[in-house]
Amino acid sequence: MAPEEQPADSPRDRIGSVQEEDEKAALSPSKNVKDTEDKPGLQKQKSQILEQELAAGGFFGKNCYWISCSLAAGFFMGTGSAIFATQYADLGFQGGGLCGPGVFIIFFGIWLIRKIVYRCKHGRWTDAKDSRLIYVETGKLRWSNLIPLLGNATVNVSYLVVMTYAWYFAELGDINQGVVSALLALASLINVVTFYFGFGEKIGWLHLIGVVFMVASVICIGAAAGSHGGEVETEGELEAGGGRSKTLNGVLAIVCGLGGPTVVSTQHFLIRKFKPSYDGIEQALDASVIEFFVLTLFLIPLSDNSSFTIEWVDIAMGTAAGLLMCLGRIFVTIGVAVGLAGPAEALMSTHALY
Repeated sequence: MAPEEQPADSPRDRIGSVQEEDEKAALSPSKNVKDTEDKPGLQKQKSQILEQELAAGGFFGKNCYWISCSLAAGFFMGTGSAIFATQYADLGFQGGGLCGPGVFIIFFGIWLIRKIVYRCKHGRWTDAKDSRLIYVETGKLRWSNLIPLLGNATVNVSYLVVMTYAWYFAELGDINQGVVSALLALASLINVVTFYFGFGEKIGWLHLIGVVFMVASVICIGAAAGSHGGEVETEGELEAGGGRSKTLNGVLAIVCGLGGPTVVSTQHFLIRKFKPSYDGIEQALDASVIEFFVLTLFLIPLSDNSSFTIEWVDIAMGTAAGLLMCLGRIFVTIGVAVGLAGPAEALMSTHALY
């Protein structure tokens, strides 16, 4: 008897084809834009659902959760940034290498332990229902999840590099390094705009008032950077400033500092964009392993720096700074994923106070 043939359109085939179409859609932004244009009320509906979810639970509901996480992010990010900026900003991008090995070991250990525990409990390495690595039904890799994974790792490394130079130029320009960190508040402005057009998040009057104050703060920072314009600097002061005037160093600090909110907003967009298929916290944890491995490689050029000798105390300080900044990013990831991206980033910007 001839074996019974499997129907051409079996449930497994349909599941696989739907998942493949989802993956293609994630990798094709133009298609997503077209779909959004075809359904003008979809973003509004999602926005209303988000507002209802945030309002649910009363004072100790989701609003309390994401606000608390965002404030915690400000504390951790501010403390870590202060340690790194005051101790190692003058090393340039190479200084990031001091943050690498210790934090890499911590997060790689967390990742490995979680995998082993899951393997012991369930007898397999991947989640049978919600794997972020493969499509369980078809066994195919989720290539679309490489975008948020590599994107998060890239922007995290980029953030540390641009802010390191911003803190360095601020020190040479006789500007408080915390003032430059305040430029990160502009990420909330970028988030408000991009999340409104990308995900339908509404802009309230309080948001607009906050944006006005943020723009005013940038103008004030710019004025502070140029406040040395009338001073006559000695040859020794110019040499201490790397051959540049304090005004020029102040301008360079602002230019580099503006890269911080740009890359941070990019990360927040990726978190929300791929949240349905890749949980935001998982994105942050997985990307941290790659991020700090890359930073560890920065120790290679740093070891060739004749003016700096790497000691264990420097590795310990770098580990503390890197771990605190990473915890800050994880907490703000929760705030962005659960709450409103613009206000969450604005609350995290309190890190400049530390």
